[in-house]
Amino acid sequence: MPAPKKKQNITVPLDETRFRNLFENNREGIYITSLDGSIIDVNKAALGITGFGNKREFSKQTTAEQYLKPGDRRKFQAEIKKHGFVMDFEVIVNKKKTGEEVVCMLTSSALKDETDTIIGYQRIIRDVTKLKRQQKIQETLLKITQAATSTRDIKTLLKQLHKELAQLINADNFYVALYDEDADAYSFPHYADEFDKINEFEQMTLKKSLTDYIRRTGKALYVDREVRSQLKKSGEAVMIGTQSPIWLGSPLITSKGIIGVVVVQSYRDPNMYTKDDLELLVFISGQIARVIEQKQADEEIRNSHEQLRRLSAHLHSVKEEESKRIARDLHDSLGQILTALKFDISMLDKQLIDQFPTKEHRSLKRKTKSMISKVDATVEAMRRISANLRPVVLDDMGLNAAIEWLAGDFRRRTNIGCRIHLDSEDELVSDHEAATTLYRIVQEALTNITKHSNARNVEVSLIRNAKNIVLTIADDGRGIDKGKIKKATSFGLVGIQERALGLGGLFEIEGEKGVGTKLTVSIPITG
Repeated sequence: MPAPKKKQNITVPLDETRFRNLFENNREGIYITSLDGSIIDVNKAALGITGFGNKREFSKQTTAEQYLKPGDRRKFQAEIKKHGFVMDFEVIVNKKKTGEEVVCMLTSSALKDETDTIIGYQRIIRDVTKLKRQQKIQETLLKITQAATSTRDIKTLLKQLHKELAQLINADNFYVALYDEDADAYSFPHYADEFDKINEFEQMTLKKSLTDYIRRTGKALYVDREVRSQLKKSGEAVMIGTQSPIWLGSPLITSKGIIGVVVVQSYRDPNMYTKDDLELLVFISGQIARVIEQKQADEEIRNSHEQLRRLSAHLHSVKEEESKRIARDLHDSLGQILTALKFDISMLDKQLIDQFPTKEHRSLKRKTKSMISKVDATVEAMRRISANLRPVVLDDMGLNAAIEWLAGDFRRRTNIGCRIHLDSEDELVSDHEAATTLYRIVQEALTNITKHSNARNVEVSLIRNAKNIVLTIADDGRGIDKGKIKKATSFGLVGIQERALGLGGLFEIEGEKGVGTKLTVSIPITG
């Protein structure tokens, strides 16, 4: 067995008494090593940080044994060799007595003799575990806040929160139970457990359970075997499901009261959690409760908007059916009556010519011709009203023909050029509801152009791709003001948007002053 290496004697160029007093009583851990990493001296603070009982125990190890990750030592050696010193080098150290991992910052400088030769190193070690934990907590809180805005629903949100919480404490077994006051039961929007499985769509009453106890009392709970036995003996609460030796729970408290409970537990290690972990869970659960409340409010608003959208779509459908019925009645009933009336007046006019050829009856003949002219005007007005209510061509010949007819009518009434581009001569939209929606959007857009754009030309394009029907309406008018796009009084645009959203589509509008406005609607193909 080789003889142990003799420790190198290092002469410190300071008054021994002053140095020793400063060294021993410093709040930061200090120790001195030789070039080969042997420990020469160490103060009380360094012993406390590393968990050694005395200097002799500490001196038995080398600096190589301090590093939990060997790669950290290599990096440290490279730095000090290159620069002669190292500032705030982060390492993880195993505490001797407890095996606890401690995050430390090392600062080291070379010790030299009178000939400027490096003979050892002086190291300062600081325990920054709590500081790092606080930083980690702040980072987690920030991510929790970001998750509240980046996720769409509560289930996705809680999945992300679980992931972030696991960065702070063991969360292999973790669940969130939300309380439904009306049903007096709990749902589990997020549940992760090694042994017990639940149906996420099923509510559970959980009477006399630890979860229900926390919700009823509003107090966080640290449950080890002793506390569990006490609660069971008093009849206040029992653990449901697989028994775990350590269980932590905290209420989710919002402005509306306690909405549920968040729980972590370990089946394998009764020492997995400390009371500090419970305090952390309480703190984090407050943030979780806040973002759940925000997400629930967002979902309520979104559901309300969706209900209003469905109601709007239903009202549009009812209106279309009623318009269709009135248009048919106008065409079939009133149209026939007017046609018969015109025929009778024409017959009367002919009889007047045959029976009263003299000049004295010319005024009467002018009256009959005026009546025929008015009947014709009435028929034309009726056809126009009927077409506005529900164009027969849309039902009889489809959307392609209806848009062509609409463009032709628009050109005649406004003297504005209107060019149509259809992706195919075949019918592009077979769905009745989608065809009606797109027709009404074209109709409303052309009305807006007539009223507001001062355009000379309009182009309407209808294209079908693999997933969507895309309608584009562009004009060369004055261009819509960006401020008016989302103006509450822009009912025409709001109506177009609601019609598109009602079919799960998208609506976009852009304009440039003096150039024109472009409206695009994209509706997914169904069936």
